[in-house]
Amino acid sequence: MIIQWYGQACIKVTVKPGPGSEVTVVFDPYDPVKVGFKLPKMTADVVAVTHDHADHNNIGGVSGEPFIIKAPGEYEVKQTFFYGIPGWHDNTQGTERGPNTMYIMEAEGLSLAHLGDFGQAELTTEQMEQLEGVDILILPVGGVYTIDGKQAAALVSEIEPRIV
Repeated sequence: MIIQWYGQACIKVTVKPGPGSEVTVVFDPYDPVKVGFKLPKMTADVVAVTHDHADHNNIGGVSGEPFIIKAPGEYEVKQTFFYGIPGWHDNTQGTERGPNTMYIMEAEGLSLAHLGDFGQAELTTEQMEQLEGVDILILPVGGVYTIDGKQAAALVSEIEPRIV
């Protein structure tokens, strides 16, 4: 599994789920005009968008004919599994900034979770059950549109991933 960060919450993950196969996934591609820095040229098999804000939903910035994931649910693309978990971009059940979908991706015997702009003060019991056992946690932190560092540390302690 190769994980590359491109700024903001944009992550590119490349996996080899089976012999001779490769899957490239881009999480949260951003609009370079809105964010203020260039989005590199990328081609993907899957684009996963955590929420519908310009700094996370620039699907057109990714070339190829990717399978688009924009909502909670279960998905399989080329032996790579995705689980979208509903959540909130704020601590008022989305009344300020709307919904946020957290994703778990499983491939190569590993699970990676990308929480997007997670803004809840804490995980619900159901969310925690789904995130339990995650190997790699991608957790954007900032304190304005996402949780702050103290909240992130508590969340990491709760989930207990192997890598953050």
